[in-house]
Amino acid sequence: MRIELSKGQRNKGFTLVELLVVIAIIGILVSLTLPAVQSAREAARRMQCSNNMKQIGLAMHNYHEAHKTFPPAWLLGYDPSGPVVNVQSWGVQILPYIEQSNIADEYDYKAPAILPPIGTNPASVARNIELIQTFLPTFVCPSAAHRGDKVYHGGLPAGALPGLPALEWDAAPSDYCISTGVRGDYANLAYNGNAGGSREGAVQPVAGPFGTDTSEIASIRDGLSNTMMCGERLGGSKIYRKREQDGTLTSYFGASNGGGWGDFLNGEH
Repeated sequence: MRIELSKGQRNKGFTLVELLVVIAIIGILVSLTLPAVQSAREAARRMQCSNNMKQIGLAMHNYHEAHKTFPPAWLLGYDPSGPVVNVQSWGVQILPYIEQSNIADEYDYKAPAILPPIGTNPASVARNIELIQTFLPTFVCPSAAHRGDKVYHGGLPAGALPGLPALEWDAAPSDYCISTGVRGDYANLAYNGNAGGSREGAVQPVAGPFGTDTSEIASIRDGLSNTMMCGERLGGSKIYRKREQDGTLTSYFGASNGGGWGDFLNGEH
């Protein structure tokens, strides 16, 4: 038996022209909504970056509450005539205050995270270097275009610290750095050699041969709300000026630019 469908019952499919029109409309709608989606994603990344800065600020203040001073921007302990060198960064000091006690508990604060291990336990130095290669989201801006391995190589040439050989290390990145002031070569760049006056920052280094500065809240005379403690910086071992990579500065300062959270040079900005 054969059943005939009436004319009104027959299914009518899309023609090729109609299908192309629908695809074109969908494409237009996607193109209109994509910028809004990208804008929303960037707003979320910007909020996360601001939250990272807030967490670092809270960690610094919690450290101050516990120790009556901010952590040293970088800590250097050595005797130019002796065999022992120890350097530490502010990032390592605040690990317990950013919920990274697991790393802090393994880290040996009596040993540096640099090679060669001058006068200290080589096993502790090797473990410290391994630990500072741990990628920590708190130290990284979500919008940063970091290298795939997220580890960079830093170092100082022989003689940069009196009587010491060339030093080197590997470290996971930090897009944030402590403000120790605008001094030295960077002050000359910023002020064309006419910095003048005191350009000291909120947080100071603590180094045996160079003094024993501490960083209490009481020493910040302009008031906390008027003083920058920490800022965002991108590029790792690369240096940017006016949003463009500066090849000359990168070749001159790059390896010692302090791009890691466990890199003591990150505190020298």
